[in-house]
Amino acid sequence: MASRMWFVAAAVAATAMTARAEPAPDECARRLALAKVWLEVKVAHPAVVRGQVHLDAAMPAVIAKVDAATTKEAYAAAIKELLAPLRDPVTFVEDAAGAPTPPRITAGWIEHPTPKIAVVTALALATEARGKRGELVAKLPAELEGAEVVVVDLRAPGMEGLVANLGYPLQAALPHADKGLIVREVVHHGYRTQDNVSSGGYGSGLFERAEAPPQGGGKARHVVFVADNHAAIPKLALMSCRTGSWRTSGWRR
Repeated sequence: MASRMWFVAAAVAATAMTARAEPAPDECARRLALAKVWLEVKVAHPAVVRGQVHLDAAMPAVIAKVDAATTKEAYAAAIKELLAPLRDPVTFVEDAAGAPTPPRITAGWIEHPTPKIAVVTALALATEARGKRGELVAKLPAELEGAEVVVVDLRAPGMEGLVANLGYPLQAALPHADKGLIVREVVHHGYRTQDNVSSGGYGSGLFERAEAPPQGGGKARHVVFVADNHAAIPKLALMSCRTGSWRTSGWRR
């Protein structure tokens, strides 16, 4: 859910960044972006689906402020006011102008500082051709064979989808996690109407399902996942944090 809602903020970052009092986009563009944010949050955010937040109540005031905004700072402030009732740290308006420069790649895809330590740097795949990336990821279990400590650097701007899929090859190299996850998803049967009256019986709700941990067979005893605010966290990393059979560390910077 976090990655999906971060997309909401990213979708309006270009038009809602708070930098240098730049002029706001024209009124039609502002309203269109506001509508996209409203729709995404309305149908996908758990707080709204649970009925904890009534997003529509804030819309009249937000629309007025979006229409009146003459700078991108004022425009961003109006969008933030719409998102504020969610009280969700991962749903926010991002200042694209203040985004840090992607780090230079100074490490290889897989390095072995010592025979028992393996370091995986996802961003190193950025220098490889798309076809080559798949080959390197497929070889990951063999490269990690025998490592007792595995460090996985998940910070890879623009490659979040690829990083999220690292859990599949990693599971063959790491020990079995003895606890799975409860995955919560928003499910729609059509889209619920504004006034909650529908001849088609349309509705939305939260669906929960249990996801069992994968069968791992690796020898690693300590795993470290390095992440930042935008990193896509593999499900395997979340499962490993809940298991008692091996130690896991998380490092965000």
